Amino acid sequence: MSRTYTIAATAIYGGRRAGINYFGEGFTASNTKRVGWYKDGSTDYAGAVSIFFNSSEFTTLRQKAANQELTIQSIKLNVSSSDTFAYKVPIFYNVKANSSTTDWSQENYAYNIECPKNGKIPEIDISVSAQGLPDTNAYVLIGYYRTYSYVTVTSATLTVVTDETSKTITYNANGGTNAPSPTVLWATGTASGNVTTATPTRTGYSFAGWNTQSNGSGTAYASGAAISISADITLYAQWTALKSVINSASNANIGSATTVNWTNYGNFTNKVRFIFGSVDSGELAASGSSYSYTLPSSWYAQIPNATSGTATVYLYTYVDGTLIGTSSTTFTATVPASIVPSIGSISATIVNENATVRAWGIYLQDYSKVTISASGCAAGAGATIAGYAITGQALSYSVQSSAASASATSDVITASGTLTYTVKITDSRGRSATATVSISVTAYAAPNVSSVSGVRCNSDGTINQTTGTSIKASATFTWSAVGSNALTSSMSYKKHTDAVYTTARTGLASGTSYVIAVGLAEIASSYDVQVELTDSLGNTATYVVVVPPVVGIGFGLKNDRARFGGPVEKAGLQVDWPAEFNGVLTAKGGFKIGNTSLTEAQLQSLLRLI
Repeated sequence: MSRTYTIAATAIYGGRRAGINYFGEGFTASNTKRVGWYKDGSTDYAGAVSIFFNSSEFTTLRQKAANQELTIQSIKLNVSSSDTFAYKVPIFYNVKANSSTTDWSQENYAYNIECPKNGKIPEIDISVSAQGLPDTNAYVLIGYYRTYSYVTVTSATLTVVTDETSKTITYNANGGTNAPSPTVLWATGTASGNVTTATPTRTGYSFAGWNTQSNGSGTAYASGAAISISADITLYAQWTALKSVINSASNANIGSATTVNWTNYGNFTNKVRFIFGSVDSGELAASGSSYSYTLPSSWYAQIPNATSGTATVYLYTYVDGTLIGTSSTTFTATVPASIVPSIGSISATIVNENATVRAWGIYLQDYSKVTISASGCAAGAGATIAGYAITGQALSYSVQSSAASASATSDVITASGTLTYTVKITDSRGRSATATVSISVTAYAAPNVSSVSGVRCNSDGTINQTTGTSIKASATFTWSAVGSNALTSSMSYKKHTDAVYTTARTGLASGTSYVIAVGLAEIASSYDVQVELTDSLGNTATYVVVVPPVVGIGFGLKNDRARFGGPVEKAGLQVDWPAEFNGVLTAKGGFKIGNTSLTEAQLQSLLRLI
């Protein structure tokens, strides 16, 4: 058995020279590639062609022959040309000895053949030396007969036959498909090369290399690995079963279901397992390519201080009871928004430190306090209570506590009406809940006298600012008639210069006038009138007004009035005392006595009568 190589020329150069002495002329790529004798214009030329084989295949083959890795059995040069010779032409072949040869007239391997008329350049057998291929990659052809006959070279090949024999590597997919094409290695003895890099396919498995035994007990070869064989062999594909692979796991609330989806790469048995903190579901049988799992309430305790956490789901792939692979992913487990702390009950208790108010049993503005209590409280599932806040009118309280109850007492309540108090509980997750309780607070105000008035009068209460020796007085006041509250009220008087008041009235009514100091109010003295209120809580109010003496001479705030002997009440001059005029009395506007008007003459007549 032998191996045949067909090596194409890598370059073909032409050359020409006048006359017969051709071999001294170099070759160029641009010269006409003619073999034979031809005339160009008025000049005769000998035409020649050099053919080069610079391929790596030629070099490798020559090197193997030199290393006696193979034996060259035959070499043939085949030159293709266009046209045919017009006459018989002798052709000279010369194989260049080596790369340093410059004189082509020195033949190394020379072959002379005669091309027949109407023929082309024939194939020639090249002598095979003991070293195999000649140490050269160039050949020269020249036509040497003056007949003006030539052909043009178009291509050339070397056909080399060696004593190499083939060794074939056959690939068996071993349960798979798309087995690679065989690899053929050539050598005279042991053949060396590489295993194919192409790989077969098998659903549910990944390719794991080649082996000389189908069960993997022989010699293993990786894809593309070097190999040496002395005979044909078969390599069997080796397979690793692919595990099922998780694609996704949905986030879910604790108490709801997460859905896990995966891809099966074969007919496998799958199991799933869910782990969250220290809670482990264990392996659960799963069929198909998905599994829904309801997150149990035991997961709450794994995140006492957070509203969510990261859980892990594992997918185990078994083949014939043997675990062949594990896939995993994470998802978020969340405490539902509905999981919040709770307040069992909330209450409000009256706190009255004043014994009188305590006996009334009411919330009283400015007196009462309230104690707000919450009991039976609990944190959200798995969490702990972190603290309480109790707020409302006159109450702002907060405490860090894990207890199931809390209470706080307000300061004195300063508002009235319906007041609402709020208890807020916060758990370790930061979630909170609130509850409220309302109380009704009775409005209260201490007794208050807004005004007291006093004026001189007669004993029957008729106002008399000039000679009245009694006092007509009234007071405007308010008090809180709440609960069993009672009001004690009195009106008293004294001469302004005295130290002690005399009680004149009790049980006053607001806005009602009373006649006091009957006949005792001297017209020359000022009198103080005092109104005093006291309620059941001991709160008092006092108001004093001064009643002036009868005015001797008074002038009004306006410039149009004055009075002698009484208060200034109207425009003009009023005289309440007996009057004596020592000068001339002039009345430009007339005279009037009582309601009677007098002329000046009537007045004079009257005066004469006096």
